[in-house]
Amino acid sequence: MYYNASWLKKAHQAVPATWAQFAKVAKAITSSAKDQWALSIDPGSTGEGAANGTYLYMALVEAWGGHLMQNGKPDFNSPQAKAALAYLKGLYQDGALKLGTSYPGQTAMGTEHGAFDLSTIASYYYDQSADGGKFAMGVAAMPKGPSGEGNILQGTNIVMFQRATRAQKNAAWTFMKWLTEPVNTAYWATHTGYLPVRKSAINFMKGYYQSHPYQKIAASSLAYAQETPPVAWFDQAAGDLGNAIQAAVTGTQSVASALNQAQAQAIQAASGQP
Repeated sequence: MYYNASWLKKAHQAVPATWAQFAKVAKAITSSAKDQWALSIDPGSTGEGAANGTYLYMALVEAWGGHLMQNGKPDFNSPQAKAALAYLKGLYQDGALKLGTSYPGQTAMGTEHGAFDLSTIASYYYDQSADGGKFAMGVAAMPKGPSGEGNILQGTNIVMFQRATRAQKNAAWTFMKWLTEPVNTAYWATHTGYLPVRKSAINFMKGYYQSHPYQKIAASSLAYAQETPPVAWFDQAAGDLGNAIQAAVTGTQSVASALNQAQAQAIQAASGQP
């Protein structure tokens, strides 16, 4: 959670630690007269794919105690999923949430229209560049919901190809083991700004965390992160979920109707049907 610390201080608002607190702070700092609001998100859509706004919603679902998949099947319209989407809709109705495209959270915060950007660890540099030193930018863990902190684990995969020679597979496995050794994944993380892939790497990153405290916050949040389902149909279903978020938040569909439709589309995608 990246935020305009100068703005919150001026408004006499504390950094929200829960989603209930976030809603109160968001409402308090939103002003149509000043053209200021709390948060901007981009859910993405079918065809284009899910964007950060949809992954934020997935984190909310987890914070409310829900899941993206149960027993190998999509679980997009659970009571927890509906509660999480109703929460976003409430922010939108209060004027505290705006929808946009192309990382609108960075743009809004950088131009001092939005107070928060809820995004990935990779967004730190871009948010900092967007604000250009105009204000103090703070970083905090994601707020907690009724079931605790929710977070979504994302990242690029490293794989060994099945159709390869034995020598190629042995070489690939040797490299994968080397890359994920604690000292090596720590080196990789400190030189890229991404997160290490194992806890033991933290022992080699203490000095780095002292100069980059936001990285330690992000690494600690991995304990609460839920991975997206590792199934072929999920990317398509996530794009459909982005449509549902936009429809429900803006009032084109009810929360229940939008999520029921996303659930039906996910089931169809899971079955392999176009």
